[in-house]
Amino acid sequence: MSDELVQETCYLCRIKFAVPESFHEARKRDGHTFFCPVGHDQCYTGIAQKQRKRIVALEEERDIAKENEAYALRQLAAQKGATTKARKRLERSKP
Repeated sequence: MSDELVQETCYLCRIKFAVPESFHEARKRDGHTFFCPVGHDQCYTGIAQKQRKRIVALEEERDIAKENEAYALRQLAAQKGATTKARKRLERSKP
């Protein structure tokens, strides 16, 4: 067994127990339920919920950035068109 053990304390009965570090990290990531030796369910919902909220926030930021990029590209295209139109008008008006 190469995993280090991580000590836990049951939130309900306060019994101390240990779990492998890989198990501990996996439960922190996925928020799945596990049990103390007495049988009380445990989970790291706060961590998983924070991570899910952070993912949603980052996805929203990405979507806003994409919208801003699309808007900026439309503005640039419009400005290029206006510049070209003005340049051609100026060229036609020269004697």
